[in-house]
Amino acid sequence: MTVIALHEHSDVGRLALRTANAEAELRNTQLIVLFALSGSDEPYAEAAERDTIEADVRDVLPSGNWTLKMIHPGRDHVGALVEEVGRIEHSLVVLGTPHRSPVGKIFLGRDHQRLLLEIDSPVLVVKLREHHEHHPHKWHR
Repeated sequence: MTVIALHEHSDVGRLALRTANAEAELRNTQLIVLFALSGSDEPYAEAAERDTIEADVRDVLPSGNWTLKMIHPGRDHVGALVEEVGRIEHSLVVLGTPHRSPVGKIFLGRDHQRLLLEIDSPVLVVKLREHHEHHPHKWHR
């Protein structure tokens, strides 16, 4: 069964790609990178977005057993991602999330919360840490 990376064009998305790729290698399976297009009506915008995302993924994963799948989400991009994940036989979904402030930790993020609640399979959430030069492991005292 495959591993799915829910990709976004950001440092968080690239972290999710690296983590999902490592999980796929550990499991000796394929990685499917899933991306929801913005759905712009501008001429050539979709082609430019596709090229940007493909270049982003190739930059992080220059080789390996992965496939990039882009979907047209319509108005509900989270619902479209959940629906597409449900169509793919998989063992794990990997999702990246940014570092949150103490107040921001109360909420993972509305879209991320929906994904966690609505995807009916294991979801690995990886967090992009802020660089702490003096305290790389803040949780150690």
